[in-house]
Amino acid sequence: MDELKLIFDPTKEHLAQIESWLIEEDMNNKNGFYCTWIIIVDYFEKNRIGVLLLNDWAIGFITWSESTKMARIEIAEVHPGHRKKSYGGFMLKSLVEALKPKGIAVLDLHCQPASSEKVWKKLGFKKFPDVPGFDKENSLKDPHLYRIIVAHLKPAKAPTSKNLLILWSVEPYQADREQPRWVWDVTFHPNSSRLTFPIIIPAKRDWNLRWAIDGKTVTENKIKKFGQNEIDFGDFLVIESL
Repeated sequence: MDELKLIFDPTKEHLAQIESWLIEEDMNNKNGFYCTWIIIVDYFEKNRIGVLLLNDWAIGFITWSESTKMARIEIAEVHPGHRKKSYGGFMLKSLVEALKPKGIAVLDLHCQPASSEKVWKKLGFKKFPDVPGFDKENSLKDPHLYRIIVAHLKPAKAPTSKNLLILWSVEPYQADREQPRWVWDVTFHPNSSRLTFPIIIPAKRDWNLRWAIDGKTVTENKIKKFGQNEIDFGDFLVIESL
């Protein structure tokens, strides 16, 4: 039986195997990621590459960068002769399983080429919110996608609790003239400031965020100035406690 696995400690021999079929693909089809070989080697040296092995032979790879709560998939490819076998999904699932224990909550990526958008959407990625500020990410020619990889609190269509977190997709000085874009019914672990489920959503750091209890504002400010806890992670808001 064939053995398929994603490893995070590949050898230079594995790297040479990948280089060999990337060169062949580039020569035969004039596509693929051999043009980024220097970058791939850099990820190898930084221990930010997973190599897909089929019977101990390298048939795919995925590279990424990471910060405190988010990771970005940079380059991913499967050998042309092994595509349409769900190997890409296997690589992604294995990477997610490795990143979760490190506290990573959300992934994003740049679809290169743009035609890869359909593939990534099948793997659970979605478009950024269709609001001002994410025009670049939602470009038809240069799309970006994201995927939340942990259990999280979904926005409420009809909020019912007295404890609410409210987010506008505008700055504070504009919030009085706009309806909030998202509202969450907030609950906590017993005797704790920690949310039962974290709030995770793409957001710009200058957007207005309000925490209200019984209709009274507890805290309101730009995301980047909201409170003592770090919640601003690039293009993502991640709130685990209040």
